[in-house]
Order: sequence, then C-alpha cells, then structure tokens
Amino acid sequence: ASYKQRAYKLSSRPRAVVITMRGHPLHGETLQVDLHVAARSDDFIQVVLPDGSRTLLPVGWTDMAPSETTFGDAVRFTRDGLRKLVRVVEALSCR
Repeated sequence: ASYKQRAYKLSSRPRAVVITMRGHPLHGETLQVDLHVAARSDDFIQVVLPDGSRTLLPVGWTDMAPSETTFGDAVRFTRDGLRKLVRVVEALSCR
C-alpha cells in the first residue's frame, strides 16, 4: 500500500533530538536529525545513528514530543499503531 508523504530539510526544527522512548536501545542518547517526514498525520524524523547509518523514528519517541507524552515500562501497540508501523516499514522497504 502506498501513500503520499512529504520529506523536507529541517529549517526551524531541532538539529538534534534525545530519544525518550523507554526501552529503546538508544534511550537518553542525543542524535543528529537529517530530515523531517510527514506521512498522513504522522511525523517522523530521519536521524543519524552512532554507527553513521540513518533511520526513521516517530517524533513521539523523542524530546520533540510534548512533555506530557510519557510511556510506561512496556511498549504496547494499538491496532492503529501497528498499522502505522507497517506503513513505515513498507515505505522504508521501497527505498
């Protein structure tokens, strides 16, 4: 399934973010941001990983998310959340 997405270089957006998602292997790490991707109503950022590779992360997993956004110790996906994740994986596999 394809969908339209917009990708653009960052201008007024942060150049670096901190991973705030508990349980993420890079929780607490600061990563450089390359690109912001808006797909439907979801926002993602492309970050540079410590090994130099790049990956997309949901904005909600970073300190760009509103401060009231918190996650418990365990990550649980809703049906809608899993569908969104599938779309991201499909978009990445088309590269």
